[in-house]
Amino acid sequence: MLSLREVTRSLGGTPALRGVSLEVGRGERLALLGPSGAGKTTLFRVLNLTLRPDGGAYAIGGEDAAGMNPARRREVRATIATIHQQHDIVPRLSVLGNVLAGRLGQWTALRSLRARVWPRADDTAEAAEVLRRVGILDLIHRRSDRLSGGQQQRVAIARALFQGAQLILADEPVASVDPGLSEGIVALLAEASEHDGRTVVVNLHQPDLARRFFPRIVAMSAGRIAFDVPAADVGDDRLRGLFGAGGTPVASPPAPQSFHAPEHATPVPVACAPVRPKEPPRRP
Repeated sequence: MLSLREVTRSLGGTPALRGVSLEVGRGERLALLGPSGAGKTTLFRVLNLTLRPDGGAYAIGGEDAAGMNPARRREVRATIATIHQQHDIVPRLSVLGNVLAGRLGQWTALRSLRARVWPRADDTAEAAEVLRRVGILDLIHRRSDRLSGGQQQRVAIARALFQGAQLILADEPVASVDPGLSEGIVALLAEASEHDGRTVVVNLHQPDLARRFFPRIVAMSAGRIAFDVPAADVGDDRLRGLFGAGGTPVASPPAPQSFHAPEHATPVPVACAPVRPKEPPRRP
């Protein structure tokens, strides 16, 4: 489904991808590992057609991305879902509204507008089914800004499933989620490939989750493919070579969740220690 041949890409004059070659079959699921700055996010932006390679070739579904006109790029991008660390859901929309938004790129303007006000019964039923699959059907009418980080990430996954995306790219999907919820979210992404035959590529900073849920692991370092092997072959020696002596990346604290103070909130005064004036110098 995906084919990259010696792809290069620079950002701000700095090489981010240095001759990356990668083949991903339809329905395959793989995890991408590597330290920060390895080029993983840039690779994702090439895969979802946000960035064009500076050199090399990229084909998706057997079609050369470089030869696509703008209209064709939009059509192909509608078959790709990218799930980001910060979820990218619309806070003021309901859970149902955010899931339905997954098909805005495929619907006419009139149908998109109608879905905001009075969605069709079959669309609502289909959205409810994907919400059931990700375990939050009971939240279907709740405003999305009232959800926890883990619930918002499940909404993003449900939106990708409702979109009908044949390629799901998840860029550090559990980096801002409580560690206790990470396994369930990664399991949902793996299930989307196993159950629906979708191609799933996940960028993770947790080698243990990558080895448990993905048969194939591709590692990147300094803009290049460091190794591309079955998960069973990713041992501690490989991880030490990739991440250093610790063998695993340093855990970063979760990103802060947005907080909206209610309008009636009263400012809390901050107590400060009094400042004592300086005494005048004593005369000898």
